[in-house]
Amino acid sequence: MTFTEQLMARKGGLLRLKSEVLWWGGRGWDNNPGRVCLLVDFEINSYKDSDGGVYGALRLAPPAPAVVALLIDGSLRWIRVAETDVEFL
Repeated sequence: MTFTEQLMARKGGLLRLKSEVLWWGGRGWDNNPGRVCLLVDFEINSYKDSDGGVYGALRLAPPAPAVVALLIDGSLRWIRVAETDVEFL
């Protein structure tokens, strides 16, 4: 199953972020690896920048092929991720 297929199948489900999130806009690393989030939506090969609503990226992310909308601490946040960054629960 490809990463895109996994994201489609798990939409509305939980995933674990394997590393810290680098929050853009001066917040820096969140120091919270292993965070569990609700997968709300995703875009593949998205090139949104911080002005386009992407809030951060994961430490492990090589060129991240997806931007996922996650419910994090009660807020919807778009985060760049790669397949190696997430574990589907």
